[in-house]
Amino acid sequence: MRGVGEDAASASGGRLSSSEVLARSEGHRMAGDFAAAALILDDRLLARPEEPGGAFLELLLARARLALDMGAPREAGLRLEEAAPLLDRCHRSADLLGWTALAGIQAGMVGRAEEATRLLWRAASQARTLADRRQEGRAWHNLAMVQLDRRDLVAAEGALAYARALGPDEEYLAAVLALEGLIRFAEGRPLEAAALLDEAHALADLGVRHWVDAGVRTLRGAVRAKLGRLDEAREDLAISRTLHARLPAPAARASVELWAGFLDLAEGQPEGARARLRAARAPWSEGVDLLHADLGARCAARLLLGALGDPVADEDLAARGVIRLPPCGRWLVAGAAEPAEVRSLAARRILVALARAAQERSPPALSASALIEAGWPGEVILRDAALNRLYVAIHLLRRAGLSGVLVTRSDGYQIEAEVVFSEG
Repeated sequence: MRGVGEDAASASGGRLSSSEVLARSEGHRMAGDFAAAALILDDRLLARPEEPGGAFLELLLARARLALDMGAPREAGLRLEEAAPLLDRCHRSADLLGWTALAGIQAGMVGRAEEATRLLWRAASQARTLADRRQEGRAWHNLAMVQLDRRDLVAAEGALAYARALGPDEEYLAAVLALEGLIRFAEGRPLEAAALLDEAHALADLGVRHWVDAGVRTLRGAVRAKLGRLDEAREDLAISRTLHARLPAPAARASVELWAGFLDLAEGQPEGARARLRAARAPWSEGVDLLHADLGARCAARLLLGALGDPVADEDLAARGVIRLPPCGRWLVAGAAEPAEVRSLAARRILVALARAAQERSPPALSASALIEAGWPGEVILRDAALNRLYVAIHLLRRAGLSGVLVTRSDGYQIEAEVVFSEG
């Protein structure tokens, strides 16, 4: 039996073709082992194989899709940025469609709604040209989610009507009906939402993709709680947790707990709902919080905040991707998270240098040598020892909340987020 390490060794050593690497990675992804799928792709990408026919582009797109599945939109953005120059060389319509659709989803996840709308419209058009009904339907479905995130419910329903007309199978239609139910719930029509979700569950139950029924049950549990059907709500949420435990998508799994906040409210425990919202704002997989790594989670938070009557907290949802720190770098705040202390003097100096570069965008990335000089000015240090010190400082900053926004480029390091200096 082959292990992940053997798969990766074969991938980097060139013993596997790119198509075999993609197949093995997809096998791990479908089995729910995202880490193994990522390891195989990363190992091959680091080797930068000179493959004909756009095979390297396919690897990049597969890695971007995996990052989105893992709730890591910034990682996905970096892969898509790397893939963009290759699109002109390969001239394959399917690859262009794949890139456009993934870029649209990624833009929506990080809150760039106008860009996401433009890209997903384009993806739907490209899919129609290729007569790819499934990809066109997915583009409309994702566009509906973006419009819901913008709170443009009319546009969301319009996009969803196109998606529903293209539905190739029961599970696909179940996902469309679930989103329709979510729109009705957002409109304050829980009875209609419940009927749509019952229909979605009946269809999802016919299929084999457990993630569809898991999502349907999550939302139905929240709607039933709103309607006062508490025993049914508890059952739906319990089954949803069980199903999500067997599924690989961490953002969807974490979102269940946000939707469970409606059950807290129905049981007369508003503080429980508020605790769930606070937990969702904690730094997550990339140093950003769950609300800014998943559209469904953001929608759940907004509806839950509305049910709590907490408009001030709702404004926090707009503060995505902002890093705050004092001029001395003594602490930092990533998004809506709590302040994190930066104890190392060298790490503080490096943080300030990176933050100023992020503000000025000139140069956009700071080299390792520049950061070593910033962290230990005037010290004479052996190159290897200096690099080890730098890696430790970078690790500390990422753990403090910059994971995912403090990125490594070919020409150095850079913070990919808005930076604000605050006194204090």
